[in-house]
Amino acid sequence: DTVILMDPDTRVVVDRESFERAVYQFQQSGANASSVQLMPYNTDNLVSKLQVLEYQKSMTFGRGSLREESIVSGGFALFKRETIRDVLDMHSGEQTGEDFELSLDILNMGGRISHIDEVIAQTEVPNTFGDLWKQRVIWGEADITVQWKFLFSPKKSLKYLYNQYIYNLGLSTLLQPLKIASMPLLLTSLVNAGD
Repeated sequence: DTVILMDPDTRVVVDRESFERAVYQFQQSGANASSVQLMPYNTDNLVSKLQVLEYQKSMTFGRGSLREESIVSGGFALFKRETIRDVLDMHSGEQTGEDFELSLDILNMGGRISHIDEVIAQTEVPNTFGDLWKQRVIWGEADITVQWKFLFSPKKSLKYLYNQYIYNLGLSTLLQPLKIASMPLLLTSLVNAGD
């Protein structure tokens, strides 16, 4: 059985036959969960168009290249029913960062997370710099909270240690303040580009 978790502002943009084929592919893969291509759908201004580039980079280089070490997106993800049952017993119940926490719970129990390129889901993204800033601060705090939970986890596989401390802690959490700090610079350069 496959469980699909998706945000209310997310929509799937592939035909039913392609979607069913992707779900079948997931079921046959042996993976415990799967991420999909998640992209913004409200691309009517500069802020949201910049996020299209960010999402493309994240899907291609992040989730796509990590394959079985990926994380699922809170916007849309597929899970084996028994995996959801198992990880919900470990889950903190926090709603911010739940996708990251679910992913690390799965990896920590030795599970695999795949990525399906063929399914494209679209989600609403912030369309002002202020809203984007707020979202990223919330995401950054959630990343740190989830990392703290897993820092003292009793059982850690070598795969999990790499994923946790090199990729997630190093590339995600430690770079989050830099990402947030660079937003005013990006805004300033965009404003000055019009001069």
